[in-house]
Amino acid sequence: MVTGVFVAACNSGGAATETGATPGVTASVAASATAAARPDTTSTAGATVTAPAAATPTAVSAPSSSPTPPPPSTGPVDLEAVVPTEVGAITMTPEVIAADDFLGAYEDFGPMLGALGKSPADVTIVQAQGSDPQGSEIMIVQAFRVAGADPAALMSGFLDFWKVTDDEAVPITIADKQLIVQGHPDTDAQFKSYYYSYGDVVFRLGYNGDNFDEQMAALVSQLP
Repeated sequence: MVTGVFVAACNSGGAATETGATPGVTASVAASATAAARPDTTSTAGATVTAPAAATPTAVSAPSSSPTPPPPSTGPVDLEAVVPTEVGAITMTPEVIAADDFLGAYEDFGPMLGALGKSPADVTIVQAQGSDPQGSEIMIVQAFRVAGADPAALMSGFLDFWKVTDDEAVPITIADKQLIVQGHPDTDAQFKSYYYSYGDVVFRLGYNGDNFDEQMAALVSQLP
């Protein structure tokens, strides 16, 4: 059984919605693939925590051009070693997610791997999530390694995999790193997903809270 929780999604208007789990798999891997690109709500059994709306970000920039290719392959990566465990006073709790469990929750994950010439045996997934003591800030990191995958094809595959209707993917610079932000253009920054490529690893990032600029910069600065 997979433990932990996964940040769910909101609609384009910013109202929080809770996504149920696939039978037999907890919410860490069972948020709907058709709604998970704009995380805003963390749910556990019998409880839901919704982060407050954030101000319009100013410390990040998003050019209007199409997404740029990810960096070249960097060689094998120890995924657990590169996932942050503390960011901006938020303690992150990492856990390894079995690729078969993730595939059981997201049936489209298998075809995406097939298009890359890969299988679940090539996949390592580490997820880390945390919140501040008041529960007003929620941060999540999902790191996916697909051993030996072409970085550009891997990023493209993940953007398509998580895309919701009318989502746009746009390059963005945070903490001097190049990422891609994906979400509906009318959605607040904190309700979108942020993707960072590092060789055959794709990081999927989310943050809900009032300190969006500061905390996202702190998170991205700790990535390799």
